[in-house]
Amino acid sequence: MNKRKREYLSLLEYIDIGILVIDYKDRLTMSNELGKDFFDFDNEWKNQDYQNYIYNLDVRKLIEQVKLTKEDKKKQIVLKVDTVQKIVEVSAIYIPIDSKRYLIMLMLRDLTAQKEVEKKQLDFVGNLSHEIKTPITAITGFSETLLDGALNDKEVSKQFIEIIHDESTKLSNLVDDMITISRLNEHENLNIELVNIFKLVKDTLQLFSHEIEKKRLNVRIEIDEELSLYCDKLKLKHIITNLIQNAIRYNLENGEIKIKVQNDKKNEWVFVISDTGIGISDEDKERIFERFYRVDKSHSKAVGGTGLGLAVVKESVDALSGRIKVKSQINKGTTFYVILPRFKAR
Repeated sequence: MNKRKREYLSLLEYIDIGILVIDYKDRLTMSNELGKDFFDFDNEWKNQDYQNYIYNLDVRKLIEQVKLTKEDKKKQIVLKVDTVQKIVEVSAIYIPIDSKRYLIMLMLRDLTAQKEVEKKQLDFVGNLSHEIKTPITAITGFSETLLDGALNDKEVSKQFIEIIHDESTKLSNLVDDMITISRLNEHENLNIELVNIFKLVKDTLQLFSHEIEKKRLNVRIEIDEELSLYCDKLKLKHIITNLIQNAIRYNLENGEIKIKVQNDKKNEWVFVISDTGIGISDEDKERIFERFYRVDKSHSKAVGGTGLGLAVVKESVDALSGRIKVKSQINKGTTFYVILPRFKAR
């Protein structure tokens, strides 16, 4: 009996659910460590009245309902654990022993992380719906106007078709970013190869040559033309492309972009990109890597973008087991530091 009891109690310690047992005299008779943590038990808890340790009124009501109805109950409750608010699913189970005696077993499951994920998913769907709806509304509206007769006016029709083209491009870019993020989340194996960093940066800048010329930006590449490092080329390309694109979009006319590599550490190397743009506030720095978060909504609307660029960067950096830091001042510019490990040839 003692051996089985020890095995049973040992099992309770390994499950990720808090367990408490209260007898028919309202005494706490058993608890695993996780159960104690929910209510901060001291060393004298055993065989004490549960109300001396369980202060949460919702949990107390649940226990009293089970005692009264002799039926199992379940409820999601907000518990304060070590000054932190946690969302906990509390199941209270009625266990009859004989006509007078019974036990009530409380099972507490922490849902906080799950609820945060669900909230992020809902926010993501809401933001995505909003981002998709804007270009679709524009495309539908202007195409309907053209079909209603504006097509006969060459000047108006050309203007409307340009708007439709721009909005469909935004929609296409949004889908591309979504596909990129979904693939990054698959956690596929890294494809490590030797990458010429200078050429990758140069080729990426070439893609945005029109935007660079339009803003009359001065771009300085301070990277050795022969510098090659082992990395996953596709993920590195996601990082460099999105950081360059942001440096262009949020820069001021006649501004400057400086790109360099710090290559003097044994186990790491650092990709650095600086701009002289609008900058990022301290408050926004904490959230810029969230999907669809925009630093300056009015400016973002004017320059375009999907709101996913820095999320792609962060998830690509994470996939490479790297880190990213940002330094910025409002109206003075921003610098991103991408710290990546030195991979070896495979």
